[in-house]
Amino acid sequence: MTDHLLAALDGGYGDHPAAVRVGDEAVSWEALRRRADSVAARISGLPAVAVHAAATMDTVVAVVAGLRAGVPVVPVPHDAGEVERAHVLRDSGAAAVVGDAPWPDHGLPVVPHGAAAMGWAPPAADPHTAGLIVYTSGTTGAPKGVVLSHGALAAGLDGLAAAWEWTPADVLVHGLPLFHVHGLVLGVLGALRVGCRLVHTGRPTPEAYAAAAEAERMGLVNRVAPRAELVRVALEVANQIAGNGPVAVRAANPNARIAYVMTDGAGLPLAMSDLVAGLRARGLVDATVTYGHAF
Repeated sequence: MTDHLLAALDGGYGDHPAAVRVGDEAVSWEALRRRADSVAARISGLPAVAVHAAATMDTVVAVVAGLRAGVPVVPVPHDAGEVERAHVLRDSGAAAVVGDAPWPDHGLPVVPHGAAAMGWAPPAADPHTAGLIVYTSGTTGAPKGVVLSHGALAAGLDGLAAAWEWTPADVLVHGLPLFHVHGLVLGVLGALRVGCRLVHTGRPTPEAYAAAAEAERMGLVNRVAPRAELVRVALEVANQIAGNGPVAVRAANPNARIAYVMTDGAGLPLAMSDLVAGLRARGLVDATVTYGHAF
């Protein structure tokens, strides 16, 4: 939709040959838009579409396609069992699956990637249009779908951008799953809204974060920008490896600024975190961001 939710795709921030990287695959914003629009043209008008939300560029393309077409996207966890997956597909009202999904007998039409979108243009904007239908984990019962509108996605990302002082000059390094709100909304959609480059490591490991930070440091040496050396590393990893993540990043790039992000998955404020206190004492974290239940 032309509501500028994903402002980077509108051309206002220029472009970069590796504006979005997922694992070993990188694309410019223009290439991402073209790939997404080829799918959007074929799903336009559907009530909802599902996507096998593995950490791949095809997942990013499918989600962007749904948002541009005004069709709600249902990101299905790549590790969902047969019962959970069947419930999500049925409950969400998904009318098709975008891309190849390793699901036997799901019974829905498949919309493949590829094929040019001849003459297709996004529909008019409406912030009330559903953008994503994200399902809970189902810990206490069947997973429940949460509908996130375009307006809600924009408001949440704008609030986070203000808290982070997040700008197009930054590079966001992320690794959480693309069926996870943190990985998909903050990571992918946040970067596309703010207009900064995204490096998704595929998996949230300290080694992957450190390698990404080192690669960005080497690649930004000759870039002229006020904050060219600033690489924001969103470290949302389990406590047993969180202490090692900043160590690995700092070793790879001593000048990196490291932010520790605590989301609503944690019940206590950062002031009560022994881990954060220890990281601060060792000079391994420069800033903290907390939202949701963490307040």
